[in-house]
Amino acid sequence: MFGATLTTASVVLLEAPRGGALARPIRARFVAAGADPAAVAVREIAPERLAAAAKWAPLLGAAAAPHSAALPPGFVALGALATTRRGIATGANGFFHLTEAEAARRGLRPSQCLPCIAKAGDADGLVFTREKFKALEGAGRPTRFFAPRRPLSPAEAAYVAEGAALGLDQRFLTRNRHPWYAPERLYRAPIWATTFGRDQMRFILNAAEVWQLTAFHGIFPRIEGRAFARALVAALNAEPVQGLMRAQARIYARGLLKLEPRDLLEIPVPDLRVAGPGQIAALGRALGALEEGRRGAAARLAALVEETAASAATGGKDEAFSMG
Repeated sequence: MFGATLTTASVVLLEAPRGGALARPIRARFVAAGADPAAVAVREIAPERLAAAAKWAPLLGAAAAPHSAALPPGFVALGALATTRRGIATGANGFFHLTEAEAARRGLRPSQCLPCIAKAGDADGLVFTREKFKALEGAGRPTRFFAPRRPLSPAEAAYVAEGAALGLDQRFLTRNRHPWYAPERLYRAPIWATTFGRDQMRFILNAAEVWQLTAFHGIFPRIEGRAFARALVAALNAEPVQGLMRAQARIYARGLLKLEPRDLLEIPVPDLRVAGPGQIAALGRALGALEEGRRGAAARLAALVEETAASAATGGKDEAFSMG
């Protein structure tokens, strides 16, 4: 119907069993994105496996492995180590997210504007530093989030009135806020997860300590400190975790992955609660090597994550972190 839109067609047939549970297996045919349509994977799946699975893609996919709900030894769900929230929603990014120059031209006071990024493409790599943020400012990218607190200055009141004249106060999100231009609850996440990924998801350390909009989900470690946050980011970007994570992702056209905040909580990660300071520091250094693009960094990180999980499975070798 829409020629420029990438879509995925899916047909699901449901049969209501008579007199109880469906006894016979369900036959599934699956063609991987980009594959020859003749390369159809056919498998029979017991109905109870579909009922027990949070997502069906791992069961239906051509390369699907036998499904197991059990976590690998030494791994825990991310929810044991962190909480998650979606990024801050404005309802009108073009109005609320401005360049530094535009905010100044409009007379918006610096105290009413938060340093913030709104696009995943503006946060390259795995560590977002103050230097990277300064580079965005220098390039004229939007980096100021207008998050006003009353009373407004005359210039700010005029800007708000201009937004209302454009009907921005009647959008779905803004019309449910009072006043409409007041931001929702503000939170700055130490770790960002991009909402979409191609083949793998990207987890970013927010070393610049700036705010984030909905292009990112926020991850908040339960253990405080940058060393733990760096180690967690390293683990999340490691191939062993990425491979396990794909079972939690929603898969869209041509392999596009998407994770919701609740999906993030189910990602299996090494149990860093019982990792010693040496292991935490080693993971942090591995993240730095990966960020710098050093040869063999990905393989070394993968091995380190496996070693950390193996250590956690036996209770940890070094002094353990306390969850308080």
